[in-house]
Amino acid sequence: MTPSRLHDLGHRELFSHDFALLNPVRIPEDRWQDLPVVPLRAPVFAAQPHLVPRLLPLRALDDDCQVELLERNGRHCVETGQPLFCALLASRLDAQPVAGALGARMVVRTPAGQAAWLRFHDPRVFSALAWWLEPGQLRCMLGPVQSWSWFDPRDGQWQCIERPGADGRDTARLRLTAAQWARLGRLPAVNRCLKMLARDGASPRPLRPLVERLDALLEQAAAAGLPEPDAPRLRQWMHAGIPHTEEHA
Repeated sequence: MTPSRLHDLGHRELFSHDFALLNPVRIPEDRWQDLPVVPLRAPVFAAQPHLVPRLLPLRALDDDCQVELLERNGRHCVETGQPLFCALLASRLDAQPVAGALGARMVVRTPAGQAAWLRFHDPRVFSALAWWLEPGQLRCMLGPVQSWSWFDPRDGQWQCIERPGADGRDTARLRLTAAQWARLGRLPAVNRCLKMLARDGASPRPLRPLVERLDALLEQAAAAGLPEPDAPRLRQWMHAGIPHTEEHA
């Protein structure tokens, strides 16, 4: 069961999932260090253990701990405008196999053959991948996770995706195309543009068409040798596209 808005995450919604995923980079340590969390596992994480997402088995919590976790999440929502959890997961496996599988799937190869950490625990990155990946790629990325729910802070909505395929036994590594890598590379600029539009009072809903349009504009601008736009130029591009004279400036 997936909630819709930020404060819709009650007991029934949270504990219909098997695991919560926590990002220690965005959450103070005192809000998760006493929880029975399991760090995701991959050799590349050894040098930066403080950055590794933590998996919380929700069914391991007794009634009192469940109530306290909900209260802790409520306080975090009020303070930050975001939930304590970067994702809520359903899986038939225990915590250790899920932590190992997700950790391994976060290490991917770039087009140049280098190992890269694909931080799909970040809701903004996960949204992009959920929109852009083919079903077979999603199946590889999710592995033993049957469903993945996440709160995207850009539009303030919870989303959920079901794993394509039924058995979850895929062991193939996720491979992104060059075009998908390019889109991920533009994502920080897309997010900066979204913030500029939000300051202008523009609504981010529906989010996906707006992200797609911004990405296309940034791709077109880069091909024309243009820099990332400031707010006035972005407003102009959103209204009328990239002028022909700019494309050939």
